[in-house]
Amino acid sequence: MAVALVWTGYSLNGRLDARAEPTLPERSAAEVADMAAAPHPQPRSGLLELRTDLGLGDFGTTTGESGGSLVGLAAGNNDARLWEDGPNRRIALLQKLEETDWYRQGDATYVWHSRRSRVTKVATPTNAADGSGLITSLAGGGTIESPDGMAARFFALRDQATRLVLHDPTYVADRPVYQLGLVPETGTSLITEVTIGVDAATGLPLKVSVHTRSGTTAIESKFTSITFKKPAASNFAFRPPPEAVVTDGAKVGRERDFSGDWRKERDRENALEDVESVTGVNDTLLRLATVGDGWNEVVATSGLSFWRMDDLTRTAKTVTGPYGSAKLLETPVFSLLVLGNGSIVAGAVTPAGLEPAATQIAGTR
Repeated sequence: MAVALVWTGYSLNGRLDARAEPTLPERSAAEVADMAAAPHPQPRSGLLELRTDLGLGDFGTTTGESGGSLVGLAAGNNDARLWEDGPNRRIALLQKLEETDWYRQGDATYVWHSRRSRVTKVATPTNAADGSGLITSLAGGGTIESPDGMAARFFALRDQATRLVLHDPTYVADRPVYQLGLVPETGTSLITEVTIGVDAATGLPLKVSVHTRSGTTAIESKFTSITFKKPAASNFAFRPPPEAVVTDGAKVGRERDFSGDWRKERDRENALEDVESVTGVNDTLLRLATVGDGWNEVVATSGLSFWRMDDLTRTAKTVTGPYGSAKLLETPVFSLLVLGNGSIVAGAVTPAGLEPAATQIAGTR
């Protein structure tokens, strides 16, 4: 019986994979982009996946030391469930033996951790992340990002050296979608295309994939199932449990506590990570200077502890240039220079794309 069920599953998957591509109304790439970038007020719920591999370890994403990451996204493979209806939204990160939930209730968002029953109240951002380029756009988003939220930040780059293309339509979460491509038209970008699966009926982005020169998919956010029905109000109801420790995110200190009370510092870092999981890492990472914009934006920062820089440069190679001597780390989606004065210059560009910013930064410190 079990063998029959497994065989049935394989047969069903094979039929779904083999089905013909959908026949959709003819639209231009610009028209599909307009559909996807428009507001999407439809109530909805569904399951989603987020896969992130920037090749920078903890420094690349929000799972590392508070304030030390380049972008707001979570690292690794994450599965979540989403409910959304107007000003109310809930995302539940599904983890083994625990759960983290983000309850957006209008102007307040509650981050609840089932483990240790910890809650942080954060003011809901009132505007989309104000990014001038790829790095600040990625740094300004939430930890678990739905495809439509991620697509909105890439659309901010639409008018900056970007070519729009349409690929053959396909299915995402069993729904017909247009496949819209945003192609950087710059010689130094390590990103070759951002592909967005746009729901043919509603225009909602159902899938976002970030492709690199090396052939890897650095980021992918997609719905695996979705329904456009009004979720029950109980999905959004949240009151901190009586035993929960509740922290006001507006009162969380941004600077380290050097008093020697490690518990107090741990609690501060945990609460700050909760705040950044809602607002993005812009406020702390961006003790920061950015150079350039669009796909070529480069970020420069300092102030990381020496052990974190040692960890970053463990596999780096020594290079020289107009900026002096530096350590260069290359991944499929990022190049990163650690300069002799301790500054870090990074971007989703080739090493040549870092050189002007590194030279400028080295000369001003």
